[in-house]
Amino acid sequence: MFAPLAGRLGSAAPRIVHTDMGDQLDRGNGTLGLPIGGFLIAGMDLASDETRAQTRRGYAIARPRQGDGLRRAGHAVHGAT
Repeated sequence: MFAPLAGRLGSAAPRIVHTDMGDQLDRGNGTLGLPIGGFLIAGMDLASDETRAQTRRGYAIARPRQGDGLRRAGHAVHGAT
């Protein structure tokens, strides 16, 4: 997702980095955004140790996208087969 920006912006391009908080957005300007796992814990108890541990796992807790399943089934998704 960020590869095109890296070509144009070099080291100032946003990218995903792994920190002690898990996968996190490096905004490219010296600041970090929210941990990626924070977007993937919907419906979980935010105060539990288990949820905090899951958040640190980052993209590893993401469910497969619906589009991936359609590609495996041989259906066209957004013009790709």
